[in-house]
Amino acid sequence: MWAAADDERAPDCIEYYLSVIGKAGGAFSTYALRDRKSATDTEMIAPVLSGQANCSSDIRNFVYNPCPSFIYGLYRRSTVLALFPSAVFDWYDCFFILSVIQSAGFVCVKSAPKYFAGTFGEYVAKPSNGRYLMPLNYFLKAFPIVAEGGPSAILAHLGIFATATKLNYRIAKQALVQLKPA
Repeated sequence: MWAAADDERAPDCIEYYLSVIGKAGGAFSTYALRDRKSATDTEMIAPVLSGQANCSSDIRNFVYNPCPSFIYGLYRRSTVLALFPSAVFDWYDCFFILSVIQSAGFVCVKSAPKYFAGTFGEYVAKPSNGRYLMPLNYFLKAFPIVAEGGPSAILAHLGIFATATKLNYRIAKQALVQLKPA
């Protein structure tokens, strides 16, 4: 399991993941954003996945609703060792999960939230260190897996690329506004 410093897990989280993982390479559950500023939890929608290896409907469900928080699930050590490289790229978390779905299966079932992603106020997607997002690596490397999900998964994948491009445009526009003299 990976863990972030501002995240929490329910006391029965690991026990629950162990009870649902079966033969799959990874497991996750319903999760929530825990806003430390307002002391509120917001339950998030996670795609339900069967846990069967190379399951086109699981690939499609994940591409329709990519959930990077799945990276904080429980994984079989053999799955991680087989799939995790030394170099990562933007959206590698989603690529890794797609690779697990394809090769070993990933199970996600609806439950009470077991994982709580910590935030402080509104969560805003942003590139690290103010740089632009680099979606091309993810788009190209994930494409062969996404294609197994069928034409609608490919269209959703194109949508993710378009969204990243729009976000980069917004970042560039903000940078230009900041550079203009008052």
